[in-house]
Amino acid sequence: MALPFLGRNASVGIGAESTPGTRVTVTNFRPPISLEGGRNPEFKRRPNLRTAGTGVNMPVGFYQASEMPAGRFQIEATYENIGMWLKAAFGDLATSGSGPYTHLFTLGELEAYSLEYVRGNASNSEIFGGVKFGKTSFKAAPGGLLLIDVDWMGMNGASRTTPTSVSYGSGDTPIRAFKSGQFTWNSVSYDLDDIEISIDHGLQARPYLGALTSREYAPGEIRVMARGTVEYSADTLYTALVAGTQADGSLAFTDSASLSLTFALQNGYLTKVSEPVQSHGVIKQQWEMELIGDTGGDKGLTASLVNGNSSGTAN
Repeated sequence: MALPFLGRNASVGIGAESTPGTRVTVTNFRPPISLEGGRNPEFKRRPNLRTAGTGVNMPVGFYQASEMPAGRFQIEATYENIGMWLKAAFGDLATSGSGPYTHLFTLGELEAYSLEYVRGNASNSEIFGGVKFGKTSFKAAPGGLLLIDVDWMGMNGASRTTPTSVSYGSGDTPIRAFKSGQFTWNSVSYDLDDIEISIDHGLQARPYLGALTSREYAPGEIRVMARGTVEYSADTLYTALVAGTQADGSLAFTDSASLSLTFALQNGYLTKVSEPVQSHGVIKQQWEMELIGDTGGDKGLTASLVNGNSSGTAN
């Protein structure tokens, strides 16, 4: 009996589309930690009152109602090769410098991408068109790496076929948690136990008569959140919560002078600060913060990536 397929050497890739929904050859790949999702056809029972027979209240017949590709994946954040992924998460990109280069990612309207899943040694791949990153989260905890979680949705999908030749490009330096500096907010610095920064673009599907799929997903209200844990040693955060304090913050991961990633948190205000007491040991303080824009041009969050790539979307 043949062995089942294995997940080793799975890959996920994206390529920028010129026309949303018109699939292109995927150019930038990353080795995933996990991936799932597909074309997601939805089938419904027919609503008429016909039954399978006298005395048997069993509907007869079904039809396909829609096909809305969607899924999620998790990858490692690296100092090189994630520029296109950050652009897909944020929307806008500006590059400056002359080596090392600084790639600044800011929130803007999302482009559409082709996304490819290569499922281990299954010897096939699935390509989806018109894909946008609906929600992206950046997570780190001691002893680990900075991880990127993505929930995506797309306009269409193709039949499974032979995979694109996978290449991960040059340079593959992981962003390690211990390379993090202190988290600074409202002019106070904190040692973090963990951190999560998330961007939710509130994307809206646009189904229409004549198709099972959606038109290009429309932007909704963007919501940017940060949450983390610190050891409870002062009431600074709780005092700021009660006072409704709004302030800027930052968190940087630095491998060297030419490799770094810095998150700038803008106009953040706390929505939760709690100190649950659950043992004889150290009390942890859990906090949540919402980030918003202002009339001066700040949009809540930026990510500044420094590396040796002249292109902000290099693979």
